Amino acid sequence: MSIRQPRFSGRIPDNHPWHYVVVRGDRLPTANSTDLRLAPRYVSVARIGKIPVWGPKKKDVVRGFRPGEDCSGNFMSYRYQPNNNCYNYACNIATNSFAQPGRRHGLRLPQKGKTLRAEDLIEGAKKDGLKFVGNGSLAQTLKSPIYRNGLAKGGHLVALLFSPARSIIRWKGDFHWVRCDHPSGRRWSQKDGPDQLTNFDFYGDLIVDPSKASWTVNLGPPMPYWGYKSEKMKARLVTYHFVAWMFVPCKRVSII
Repeated sequence: MSIRQPRFSGRIPDNHPWHYVVVRGDRLPTANSTDLRLAPRYVSVARIGKIPVWGPKKKDVVRGFRPGEDCSGNFMSYRYQPNNNCYNYACNIATNSFAQPGRRHGLRLPQKGKTLRAEDLIEGAKKDGLKFVGNGSLAQTLKSPIYRNGLAKGGHLVALLFSPARSIIRWKGDFHWVRCDHPSGRRWSQKDGPDQLTNFDFYGDLIVDPSKASWTVNLGPPMPYWGYKSEKMKARLVTYHFVAWMFVPCKRVSII
């Protein structure tokens, strides 16, 4: 019986046919490939490889929760919804490449031989131009000097969530980003992997504080030989925990 591969919110599954990165020595996928999709364009990044890009990049300023207007509609299903993840949406930059923190600047996550770590995600985002604000309460964060620049004028606030690896359920770890849509800091939205945009958390509640919202995901039933007894374990549950607040300066962030 085949096992369903884990679904990620931010990272790219191994050997994903749409977002397979071609490294040195590999050949670019061809139209006759049986396991890889042929992207219309590839962007070369030092120390990373050739990254498939499915459409022209669009960048926008956050002016609220506007699913059909941000980045010329690139986050919608009629455009490039499956090719932009939570990081794309949080930065409000549709690269159409399922962007990864730090990849534009040569950082590969997770690092070779290591599991994905929250501190590496923060470092990657900083390389891309995001500013670390802190990990205190939302009320404290809204008073920070960085955030006082304002939402639409200087940039916008985002929240980083992280789910660590759990080998017993074959979970390699993942990240999720949530975007602030209003200067008050009380209106947020997110894009869960290739899915649609929403201003609800994973439980179905409006997001008013990402650090206190519900971010648990059901990955499906486990296999008995994974160490669980089926009558005791009905689902593989993973939870994303709040890690940090970061600030996205307008026109100063570069991702891919």
